Order: sequence, then C-alpha cells, then structure tokens
Amino acid sequence: MTTDPHSNHAALLKLREQLASTRHFDRPRLARAVDRLFARKVHDARYQSELAALTQQMEASLASVERLRAITLRTDFDSSLPINAHREEITDALRQHQVLVVCGARARQRSCRASALLPGVATLD
Repeated sequence: MTTDPHSNHAALLKLREQLASTRHFDRPRLARAVDRLFARKVHDARYQSELAALTQQMEASLASVERLRAITLRTDFDSSLPINAHREEITDALRQHQVLVVCGARARQRSCRASALLPGVATLD
C-alpha cells in the first residue's frame, strides 16, 4: 500500500524546517533520517512507520530544548567567597569592556564565580 507522496513530502519539509530548533546533539542524526526518507522512492507502510518514528524523535528533541529553556539560571552568590566582595566592580567592568582579566590569589573562585555574573550583565543592557 502506498500513500500520497505529496503529503509525505510536505511532512518531510516541515521536519527539515524544525531541525534548526532541535538539540545540537540530535541534529546530525535527525538530518540523516530526513534525507533518507526524502531519497526513498516507495512510500509504503515501512516508510510511514519510519516517518512516524522520525516525527516522534523530532518532537522529543524539541520538547527537550523547551525544557532546557524553561530552566532558570541560579544566580545566588555565596557571600563567604572572596570574589563576591568585588561583585559590583566586576559587573561594572563587564558592562564597559568586551574583555576582562580578573586577577587574584589561588583558590579564590575567580573562574567559577565570575562566569556566574555574565547572565546578569547581559540582561541589564
């Protein structure tokens, strides 16, 4: 039993458009699956089941991206860490300069905590 190739083609075009919104990790695999289905000449029951499976995988990847986007970044600052004494100074410098070098003694959480300031700076512009 074959189905309408035009409706299948439209479904594949829609899936191809959605590829850009899927997880980066999933894109190559999903793109290969879309290309394989485009190349198929016979649109039989096996084709339909593969199209349905691909649609389901694509929806799962899109849902995963949406779940990740919904997670809010935690930006609480432990006041006991030495780097946090300079939080405002670092944030102001980040707003004014594209490159910032933070120097300090060893084991002062510079790289871990300074990167946590970036989301706050980006949203204030």
